[in-house]
Amino acid sequence: MPILYFDGNVSVNSFKGQAAAAGLDPKKLVFIFPGNSTHHAPSKTTLFSVKSGSGLAQAARQIGEAGFPTLSLPTTSMEQWSSNETQKAFVEGALADLYRALGAGYSLFLPVREHMNSQYFNQGLAFIDGAVEPNFWGGIQAQPNKKLAAYYIAELDRLHNFIDALEQKDTAHLQNNRFYAYFLEGQKLKSEDFKVSGKLTHKTPPAASENTPDLQPRATHPPAILNQSQSENRTHRQDTETNTKAPYEPYLKLWNTKSTPLLSARELLNDYTKGNSCVKRFFYGHWNRHHVAEIAKIVDQIDKGDIRSAADLMDALNAIVPGNPKGSFARRREFTEQRFIDCKVLPPTYKPLAERKMPAESPSIKI
Repeated sequence: MPILYFDGNVSVNSFKGQAAAAGLDPKKLVFIFPGNSTHHAPSKTTLFSVKSGSGLAQAARQIGEAGFPTLSLPTTSMEQWSSNETQKAFVEGALADLYRALGAGYSLFLPVREHMNSQYFNQGLAFIDGAVEPNFWGGIQAQPNKKLAAYYIAELDRLHNFIDALEQKDTAHLQNNRFYAYFLEGQKLKSEDFKVSGKLTHKTPPAASENTPDLQPRATHPPAILNQSQSENRTHRQDTETNTKAPYEPYLKLWNTKSTPLLSARELLNDYTKGNSCVKRFFYGHWNRHHVAEIAKIVDQIDKGDIRSAADLMDALNAIVPGNPKGSFARRREFTEQRFIDCKVLPPTYKPLAERKMPAESPSIKI
């Protein structure tokens, strides 16, 4: 998992928390932030040197002081980037450092936000049809730099594709990336040897070895995009034990945030659709889920009072034929039914799923 895209408030705690959630060592996770040319002085700047500034650069300082690596993509004082060769060279050096960090075995942490308009970015990152953009500009630095913003979008998309090619062991694609040589250079670096590239131009890449690296194939996965969530006070617990081993344990945590079984079930279903938000589903890697519209409608019916009882809800859920009989919806429905049975809120006439002959399953298999 060489790159995390994070939508939320960046702090040392959230940085460490998201690293832990992704199973990564935070000392091998590089926080990428919008910076300036002072963050790219090769004589004194390393992954672990402490950078300073405002906005996300302040978060970078705190993360650096905690002993975690950081790298800047310069945005401040880059207003003449499209015509100023020095500013161009700083940007090229910063991009090269991302590839060097990947080569050295680091993962990357990029703060993102929802792409809502074209004030700062004309388009979002391509890997989810432009739904998110880097969390650059708009805070301390309010003045847009549309040309540089478009360039960063293109290069971050290129970086994302490069990472996919690493996972696919697609050496032809890797070699076609103009920063590939910097990735190879990074493979030779130790942490203490990593100094930023400083100013670079397209004309001065290091020579790439004729021998391609031995890239070990890894399991492919969708982009890891994490969203900061607010925890709720848990107000009710059921005494009857339910099987809470994976994958049911996270369902129980959601269930226990609400005061009645019906509201608990609503919380579990609303989490399935991520509030009926395609952007949030993408943040969690769940953009291909089945039955989102049907389940969002059921949540709405609960809110409007059209579904008033556990039996009403189970009738609505049982009317859906799971696209994946072992997928998240099927598991949540099974969990909900069992909790309702444990809580004794279903009528005696209710026939459990295990005793029913369900309609034929859809041949399409998705999670």
